[in-house]
Amino acid sequence: MNVKDESGKRYGPYVVVRRAETNYPISGTARWICQCVHCGAKKTYIGNLLRFNNYAHECKECSGR
Repeated sequence: MNVKDESGKRYGPYVVVRRAETNYPISGTARWICQCVHCGAKKTYIGNLLRFNNYAHECKECSGR
């Protein structure tokens, strides 16, 4: 499986920190651990969701402040 490296990319308030150790169990797609640039809260996203603009555009923890 060819996985696009998302490390270091920014999506809204989140920066991709690293790839999660396990893939999404159903389809085998890569998951990425992201961290809010404002408060440091972490969230895991599927790579395709990040690339197709389907992610939280505001951090639930700090509301992007």
